[in-house]
Amino acid sequence: MDGSLKPLAASDWTALLAGRDESPLWIELLRRRASAGDRVARKIIDLLGALPHALAASAEGALGAVQDLSSCVLDFVNDQDQPDIDVVQATLFWTNRINCALDAAKRSMRLRKIYPRDRFDHDTMESVASETGYNLTVARALTWTIFDPGDPRNRVLHRGKVVTS
Repeated sequence: MDGSLKPLAASDWTALLAGRDESPLWIELLRRRASAGDRVARKIIDLLGALPHALAASAEGALGAVQDLSSCVLDFVNDQDQPDIDVVQATLFWTNRINCALDAAKRSMRLRKIYPRDRFDHDTMESVASETGYNLTVARALTWTIFDPGDPRNRVLHRGKVVTS
């Protein structure tokens, strides 16, 4: 499967995650954590359900929805109570799925992955905290960078928020 998506109905949050080998694991994890009272998991499900409508709205609304989803997913992924989640694999999965949804909605925006230990980039990232007082590398991402691939210079629409070390 190529990973492409058809536009989704607003209530079909699982369709956004479908099409990848690890999709059932994420769907089950989100369902299990949401039913156990995890507010971040519940918010991710709600945001996934609303994403098709948000992407069909204004550019500002679409950007805001992608920023919110990015932030919630990274809160969930960075949760220390979930040691079985590999941050690198989760980043690959989620950025791929969200970028496929953006493509399906014909939105000219893409997520750029940010990994722990990436070199800090002043043009595409914003350091909101530092573990050491220096901004040399990324300790963890709080949101991913969002850029416009249709712009010849890949204009940054949202600088990824990170904690540096």
